[in-house]
Amino acid sequence: MLKFLYNKLPMKTKYVSFFVLLFVSTSAFSQKVIDSTVSNLNNYRWQFEAAIGESKGITPYKVGYFSSDESEKFGTIVMNAVDLGLTYNFSKLLDFKVNIGFDRFSNKSQKSLPFESAQFRTTFQGVFNLNNLVRFQPDNSRFKLVLHGGISLSVLQNVATSTNNKPVSKDINGGIVYGITPMVRISKKTHLFLDLSSYTNFRQHRSWDGNHAASSENLTGKMINAAIGLNISFGKQVHLESLEDVNKRLQDSIFNSRVNNLENKLNDTDKDGVADYLDLENNSLAGSTVDSRGIMIDKNKNNVPDVIEKYFEENYGDSDSNGTLSQTDANKVAKPKKSTDFIKKSINDGYISVLFDTNKSKPSSLSADNINYILIFMNKNPFTFLEIIGHGDGLKDVKANEKLAYKRAIEVKNILLNSGIKEERIFIPSSDEYNTDANLSFTSSLVRRVTFKVN
Repeated sequence: MLKFLYNKLPMKTKYVSFFVLLFVSTSAFSQKVIDSTVSNLNNYRWQFEAAIGESKGITPYKVGYFSSDESEKFGTIVMNAVDLGLTYNFSKLLDFKVNIGFDRFSNKSQKSLPFESAQFRTTFQGVFNLNNLVRFQPDNSRFKLVLHGGISLSVLQNVATSTNNKPVSKDINGGIVYGITPMVRISKKTHLFLDLSSYTNFRQHRSWDGNHAASSENLTGKMINAAIGLNISFGKQVHLESLEDVNKRLQDSIFNSRVNNLENKLNDTDKDGVADYLDLENNSLAGSTVDSRGIMIDKNKNNVPDVIEKYFEENYGDSDSNGTLSQTDANKVAKPKKSTDFIKKSINDGYISVLFDTNKSKPSSLSADNINYILIFMNKNPFTFLEIIGHGDGLKDVKANEKLAYKRAIEVKNILLNSGIKEERIFIPSSDEYNTDANLSFTSSLVRRVTFKVN
């Protein structure tokens, strides 16, 4: 009985029934094969797809032409479209797809004027995996649902036949396409899919019957397409990130960045017990006493830390009642020298410097002992050379600042020369080589000074 009924069905209906039956039966079959396949549904970089289906032009049509078959309640299905596509997988969430397709339109009813037209189309689309976007299905599910959308370019032309001998003419169309595609996995690399798409042209001068569209419908066109096909993955398996993977990677990156920043802040470069982010002087000398800001203690406020004064006292001479070095004759016998490295570092790091009042080239009274430290060191180390670096007041007038800095360096040099240091052991950069410290406040004593480099 069933065989008799099946033989009575039209060939087109049999053809459609076959694909529907295949799609339904695959759902049950794929449950068994999924255990032997790779759990990730989209772990190949490339996918190829081929589909066959029906394309139906909705609007426009010229008066007297139409595509519907009014004798059928749900219309007549005609396989008049083929599609080929190539997909590049960026991630489990987003892919890029290029499709080429062909459609052939004709009248399905004798009540319509006869026509036949053909369309060649190309689409460029993004493909979104809803399984990953909204957690619709787990990664190891055999079922996948995707959305796609993008732009379409097509050429529509009427076809000359025995019943339609109009000359062939072409119309170039352009618009957008969007659709939804449920997919069922049937093997390791293969999905069976059913695609439903809608095309909207914003440039279409002809109707789907091949004639010029009416002025009221010019530059518009709508078409729908339903197709069934196979999607086959190929190439190497790759690690494709899901939306969850991307979020986790970003969170890990932010967390690691915060941890690294915290670790850097908590570093104590000079080992003085004050973390670098609180340390205003992160090159304190080893063993020195510092305050809560990491600055070495200077009780007598002469711009020389107490630890350096103590070292000079122990290795180069006696101190006076103020706790600073007394004036010492260059030939006076001092205590044995332990090492010059500590003093060199103190001088080169700027801990021993000569201070000046604003817009003055004469050293301030607080700096007399500091110049004496340099003098003692140069006498006790006769093969050492000294570079004197002057600094201005941080004035906006760069030339005036450079001139003042140079005068200050010359003034300190003359003091050392008058104290017996040979001129060939002292070097002063030319005035145009100075860093004028223009970005610092001219009220700061750190600007109004002379620093040294010894070697």
